[in-house]
Formats: sequence, C-alpha cells, structure tokens
Amino acid sequence: MCFAENPIFYACSKHIDIHHHFVCEHLASNKVILNHCASKENVADIFTKPLVKLQFVALHDRVLGVV
Repeated sequence: MCFAENPIFYACSKHIDIHHHFVCEHLASNKVILNHCASKENVADIFTKPLVKLQFVALHDRVLGVV
C-alpha cells in the first residue's frame, strides 16, 4: 500500500506495469481506497496459503455465509 501511495518511488519503478500507475492515479483522486485486511479475515488465503484446520473452517464458513 505504501508503494502505491508514494510517488517518490516512481524513479525506481519504471519496470512496473501500467496497472500500478492506474491504481496510483485513482488513489490520488480518491476514487479508490485501500484498506488493510488481516490474514485471519482474508478469505483469499484459502486459495493461496496452507492454513490450520481451525482457520480454514472459519474462512470457509465465512465464504458460505454460515457465520
């Protein structure tokens, strides 16, 4: 998030795709707001990380609306 909000890093980031700069422009114009999502609340972790059973079940139930 800091990288996207800080234009000073631009000189070091010329290799980054146009999508990054698109997001930066929208952040600057307040069209997009980035929020931190803790890992224990991030349902995408089901697909991207090995989880202990308790955390997997909690996120799985949250996706299904069981909570």
